[in-house]
Amino acid sequence: MEGTASDGLETALKEYFGHAAFRGNQLEVVQAILRGRDVGVFWTTGAGKSLCYQLPAVLGKTVLVVSPLISLMQDQVHRFNATVGAEGSSRRLRAVFLGSAQLDPHAEAAALAGEYCLVYVTPEKLTSSNFLSRLRSIPNMLVAIDEAHCISEWGHNFRPSYRSLRALREELPDLPLMALTATASPRVREDIVQQLQLREALLSHSSFDRPNLQIRCTRKTSKAADYRKIAQDITAMKGSTIVYVMTQSETEALASFLQNAGLKVAAYHGSLSLAEREEAHVSFLNGQIPVIVATVAFGMGIDKPDVRGIIHYGPPKTVEEYFQQIGRAGRDGFEAVCELISADHDFQTYSSEFYLKGLSQEQSKIVQNSTQRLRAFASTSACRRRWLLEYFGEEPAFPSGNCGTCDWCQASASRTDRAGSAGAGSTRDFRAAVAPILLAVAASQRFPQPVTQLLTIINGSWKPEKLMSIAASVGAAQKEIQEMRQALPPKMRKEKVVRELIISLCEAGHLRHWTVTTSRQFCSSFEVYSLTDSGQAALKTKVPVMLPVSLALQQLEEEEERKLQERRKEVARFGLDAQKMPEEALEENSPVVWYIRKLQHWKDSGKAELVRKAEQHEELRRKILKWRDEAAVRLRLAPAAVLSEQAAVALTYVQPTTLEGVRSAGVRITGAESLAALIAEAKPQEEGSDKDLPLKQVAQQGAQEVQGIPSPVRQRARMQLPSGLVTPPKKWPGAIYKPGKGGTKPPWEQSYDRFCQGESLESIALKPASGRPIQTSTVRSHIMTAWTFGKPVDLSQLFQQGGLPSETEWLQLDEAGAAIKVNFSAEIKLKEILAAVLGDSVNRDAAVKSEADKEMEKQWYERIRVWEAFRKVGFSPTFAEEGDVKRQRL
Repeated sequence: MEGTASDGLETALKEYFGHAAFRGNQLEVVQAILRGRDVGVFWTTGAGKSLCYQLPAVLGKTVLVVSPLISLMQDQVHRFNATVGAEGSSRRLRAVFLGSAQLDPHAEAAALAGEYCLVYVTPEKLTSSNFLSRLRSIPNMLVAIDEAHCISEWGHNFRPSYRSLRALREELPDLPLMALTATASPRVREDIVQQLQLREALLSHSSFDRPNLQIRCTRKTSKAADYRKIAQDITAMKGSTIVYVMTQSETEALASFLQNAGLKVAAYHGSLSLAEREEAHVSFLNGQIPVIVATVAFGMGIDKPDVRGIIHYGPPKTVEEYFQQIGRAGRDGFEAVCELISADHDFQTYSSEFYLKGLSQEQSKIVQNSTQRLRAFASTSACRRRWLLEYFGEEPAFPSGNCGTCDWCQASASRTDRAGSAGAGSTRDFRAAVAPILLAVAASQRFPQPVTQLLTIINGSWKPEKLMSIAASVGAAQKEIQEMRQALPPKMRKEKVVRELIISLCEAGHLRHWTVTTSRQFCSSFEVYSLTDSGQAALKTKVPVMLPVSLALQQLEEEEERKLQERRKEVARFGLDAQKMPEEALEENSPVVWYIRKLQHWKDSGKAELVRKAEQHEELRRKILKWRDEAAVRLRLAPAAVLSEQAAVALTYVQPTTLEGVRSAGVRITGAESLAALIAEAKPQEEGSDKDLPLKQVAQQGAQEVQGIPSPVRQRARMQLPSGLVTPPKKWPGAIYKPGKGGTKPPWEQSYDRFCQGESLESIALKPASGRPIQTSTVRSHIMTAWTFGKPVDLSQLFQQGGLPSETEWLQLDEAGAAIKVNFSAEIKLKEILAAVLGDSVNRDAAVKSEADKEMEKQWYERIRVWEAFRKVGFSPTFAEEGDVKRQRL
């Protein structure tokens, strides 16, 4: 046929599009459609599909292009008119779109009169009876159906309006049709041909491979850390970047964060006005705004060749949507990075009715299957590009089946370089690590649980009262689960590692998972887990559980190792030998690491009193270590056998002054009492020391005679406490019990239980439930909180080392409380009491307070807490000097 010779087409290609030669199968496709043959173009994004219908348009054809999104049509019309259309002087070499966003009332009539070579329409517009019948008047016409996968019920993005395109063949049987898509599996391609009734069509396939895309998959951590990582990644990508998120609120939150980080960013989502979306869209296209944060609906509307990065913070719904969206990157052929940052629970979001409404049962199954395949892709232990190609029915052409550019391949190469390491792709016996998981699933088998509940069973915070049907089985398994868990290295107990292992157990066939939908007023969907036969066997027989080391797990382990090495250096700079410390002592939240950072904070604060405090702590630690070395020589022991490095740190912070206290830190040698004496000598005393003088002076100055007793006498009078357990006269009315994190006992109750079991305040302070040492005054405050809840307390034991207000101080506190009308049934603002005792000086800025001022306030606060607790429960103490008659204060 005239006009289809390759040399003539190449001339037109160069004249109108500026290309010296056709790419791939473009020439074959253009020749076929110009000869009136139906064509199916199944090429990857960026392969040049649009030229297959744009070149026939400039050669005299009128091409109707069916597109699902107005924004995509607008992009392509603007681009064509600004490039190809600019070459011609006639209106004929122009493109136009028809739809609700078209402001020119004459555009449709001009298009039907053949005045435009390219006419973009939606499927709804094209197949309307009025419009379709008027197409007969247009000569030399063909129809190009873009995003043709939307016509197939087997596709990920089925649109009923695309089904109506079958009317084209019925109304215009001789009209050549071209179907184009970048995301069609073999089954979908067959359905496209059948639904459009393509006749003797040329079906052109190209590789779906995009060698210039570097594909990565990582796991979400915390939102703050994820946002920082995204900002760093965008900076590293050095070019236009699209960040896809799952919700509109996330769009605004992330865009705001990136703006505050100094990046030029626009947000794009459905709740913005048309003008706002248009401004963001155009600003991104022309490069004024290099970064756009958008919901997934934005993806199909972008026609920009130089996108250097695609970041998904949360997955799209299907593999096809993911592939289509990353296809927006690197369309100019240069390298681009595509990163999927997801959490495993993100995928189950798409199983809710909100995302599946309007779909038939069959379509719903197709979409959910694709979601699960994308979930597997995010955690696969294989080449990412190979996985995608095989999903679309293509055999990878690159050597050895590995692309060499995705994160998995690069990690594998790195593993090969590190002899003996077990990185991504290798297998490992995870029997010990997965044993608590398998046992937790087995214990809840009668009532399968979602991952959030499984995690509480595994970490020991599960609440049996909520799930009574499995209370007995889970309760019976708890002890064994916790024993298994405690035997694991700390990093294998981390929640993110457990989540990764659950995914691996599912992929290996040891666990099965399925979605459950509640039938309450507000429907919700979640996944539950149960053991398979192989999972039962792994649990019962204790055989090795060989699992691949997923890339996500390898990355977690590498990150943990990097942080561990940083902490080792931190500890070494402090003067400790990290090689002689157990791994637990080097954990991120361990008491040693926490104390070192606290001390460094004091030094770096620039505040004289904190710097002096740090110096005092370091001096005390030197004295403790000197005592250790001398004791080691005296007893002919290794220094570490006398006192470990981490124990010396704990002693420095808590500063116990009793034999029981230092023994709680692990000092079990003869002569340990001399260490307690050394610490007591270095520690400011509660009573009688110079530092206590300001408190006494204020008390004496403010005291007035009461009941004829001179103030000096009252100052010397001490509170007399009964021996043994004392039950408060009443429970404080404002005592409201609030459980601790994960349903555990709150810290005050844990301290109280240990105190009742005979542990000293110092012992509890050295090893509290949080793991970090605390002050003995904090432990005492915990016990007093228990007393306000009506629990009996041995007060004489609690205040064995002091901390009680004198009679004068008690009177001053009573007077202060009366002056500000304290309501003991409610919470009390301690600073208001302190201000009533010491005056407005307590409200001064901390920077202008002397160290003596701060020490005085600290001691007063301790007295106030005792007074507050006693008054809340209605306890009236008695006071007396040595040999004096006791006086009760009501």
